Amino acid sequence: IPCIYPQIPGIPPYHNNAVWPFVQTYWVLASAKAGNEKSVMASIAAIYRAAALFLTNKENFVADNGDFAGTQINSSNMLWSLSGNIALVQKVLFGIEFGADSLKFHPSVPASMTGSRSLTNFKYRNARLNIEMEGFGNKISRFEMDGKVMDKAAIPETLKGMHTIKMLLGKNEITSNINKVENYTTIETPQSVYKNETLSWLAIPNAKTYNVLKNGKQLLQTTATSLKITPAAFAEYQVLAVDANNISSFASEPMSIVNEKLNAVYEVEKYAPKATYNYKNYTGDGFVEISKTINTAVTIPVTVNSAGIYAIHYHYANGNGPTNTENKCALRTLKVNGRMAGTIILPQRGTDEWSNWGDTNAVQVTLQKGKNTISLSYEAYNANMNGEINQAMLDRMCVVRVK
Repeated sequence: IPCIYPQIPGIPPYHNNAVWPFVQTYWVLASAKAGNEKSVMASIAAIYRAAALFLTNKENFVADNGDFAGTQINSSNMLWSLSGNIALVQKVLFGIEFGADSLKFHPSVPASMTGSRSLTNFKYRNARLNIEMEGFGNKISRFEMDGKVMDKAAIPETLKGMHTIKMLLGKNEITSNINKVENYTTIETPQSVYKNETLSWLAIPNAKTYNVLKNGKQLLQTTATSLKITPAAFAEYQVLAVDANNISSFASEPMSIVNEKLNAVYEVEKYAPKATYNYKNYTGDGFVEISKTINTAVTIPVTVNSAGIYAIHYHYANGNGPTNTENKCALRTLKVNGRMAGTIILPQRGTDEWSNWGDTNAVQVTLQKGKNTISLSYEAYNANMNGEINQAMLDRMCVVRVK
């Protein structure tokens, strides 16, 4: 099961066009719970195949061909892949479920894997269990503990010492189906611009139509590459390209369009030390650098005429890496009047593309009438996967009345 479907063009295998064994394990756990034997067996085969071919539990592999070669980052003997492999035995085949007050069993053994199997010296709280199981299916016909037949396939959390569990499966046939499809890559994602009250985008090769979204819902489907939009209340627009198979691309970057009377703009360099880099295309008199050590909190006073819901976003640049890989996205906590209101995400926009400015996500907040303080701060929980680089340039903050 690939991490996402369909795949995004131009992004090398890691999360895109990739299978992760521990994610495949989530799928097999769901398949077992749903009673889908074919899906259970397909997932077991996918995980065991990779472990057997590579002689270790790799971190991920390419969805197109099942090889680890071509993935952007990989590790051998990866702990979460190893955990997924172990979970196939413990949580699927033996069906072990850790409850608050008991250990329950819901085995799911495909018919092709019928036979005898055991887990020895399995630790559960203050007990040690030797577990034996016979047969196939997902129904238990007999459950014994220390030779005594039990009414339920469960043991209490108060159990202590060494015990022997025996399960006999009912050998019931499980009717199931699995819908396998070829891996698929979408057409390119549109890039939209808004100018002179017109939202437009370049034609995408092999696109049959375009879907235009307004605030996450479909506004219209069109064959044109532009749309007239008169600014009114705050709204975000996105465009998706649809191919001949009616498979859509991913949505374009959200474009915020609002009547300027509802949009208050605050140049960040008026409220924090201005950066000295020779970058271009910013607005106002400059921009402000934020990192793990520089301007770790930028606070801007905001006064509104009436209480209500407002959307806050920032115009920013992040040239620390490409848009299709790496892990140098900057993260910050948005606070309103000293209280956490949400997370602002500032992804990289291209390697050394520091004059390429764009908008962050918007966070909806409640502002009180009169004076408010809006703060963007680096907190310990804003650490990204890179660990070291968590940097961006702030150009301006926008506060838009929503309702």
